[in-house]
Amino acid sequence: MILITVLFFVFIALGVVENFFHKKHLESIPIRILVNGTRGKTTVCRMLVKALNDKGIRTVGRTTGSDALQILPDGKEIPVNRRKSANIIEMVSFFRFAYREKAECVVVECMALGEENQKTIAKKLVKPTITVIVNSYVDHIGEIGKTKEETIRVLSKSVGDKTVLFATESEYESLVKDFHLVNVRHFDIESNLPIHDMNVSIIVDVLSYLGLTEEEALKGAIGYSPDIGLIRDIELQNGVMFINSFSVNDPKSMHEEIERALCFKKKLNLIFNSRMDREYRILSFEEALRGVEGINRVYIIGNYKKKVAFHVRRKTKATLETIKPEALFDLIKKSRDEIFLGLGNIKGDGEKLVEKIIPKGGDYAGNGGSI
Repeated sequence: MILITVLFFVFIALGVVENFFHKKHLESIPIRILVNGTRGKTTVCRMLVKALNDKGIRTVGRTTGSDALQILPDGKEIPVNRRKSANIIEMVSFFRFAYREKAECVVVECMALGEENQKTIAKKLVKPTITVIVNSYVDHIGEIGKTKEETIRVLSKSVGDKTVLFATESEYESLVKDFHLVNVRHFDIESNLPIHDMNVSIIVDVLSYLGLTEEEALKGAIGYSPDIGLIRDIELQNGVMFINSFSVNDPKSMHEEIERALCFKKKLNLIFNSRMDREYRILSFEEALRGVEGINRVYIIGNYKKKVAFHVRRKTKATLETIKPEALFDLIKKSRDEIFLGLGNIKGDGEKLVEKIIPKGGDYAGNGGSI
């Protein structure tokens, strides 16, 4: 009994010490940017890190896109090694790392989902000075909500009392104290990397608030290093195009990607990768197919193949085929004048397929494919 009591107080003491040092690490970094939202978080993080370091503001980034990474001021990326599943407590070790790197700024991609975790990120673990909410499409239904209104309410909890919020949707204005509505506009810039007006508008507004010029902000937009899950069109042999949109997973965005792919006037094949922990995205994919005509085939990879097939048959007359990523890769190699559009989830079979088409070290501008 005495041993248990002693251990109890030891654990309490360790928690107090860890909390003390975490506060010290937070307070040592004056600019703390939290990037939240449904889609585009990783891209915005990478753009901000690049632009801030180019300006001379020593910045460390952390993304949780296709792979969890820590980005050093020199652009080097360090994978986050996990023994268990992802947990928001990882922020403690990240800020310890950023403190050791003598960071003046951190840019953190929000990994919290539920309302309580969003609050914990805002009030204890990150305490952002700036929060960015890229968009509020309905996704993560179980943790965040089934409607846009619920999504906005939950995401707003990542904004602390002394945080400036930059968002692309005006609904946040009534929920936070210091709100800046991002004016999404087009910037006439050339880049081999995926550039979306919403993402560029966000970083220009945030960096302007921090004292950077538009020109300095745009350098970050043009020169950032992309995540493997980013949307890009990859021209392969024999007139074949692979569109890596596996990171697109809400109904609206998936529908837009399908319509965009149809504009190429080639035989269109969809690839849907289903994840064990993202079963609800099957219904999102079904909704995205509503009213779409002209799809040749739908290839189903990942988990819940029978369930995906059941829902897809309700919305399209396209031929359905369940397949493994290795077999699909061989099929793509033998095709001519066709488009293969990946949707739903990047993790698992989606990542296996992408890494066969774009080997590690390949050119992310679209010329590194092995086909």
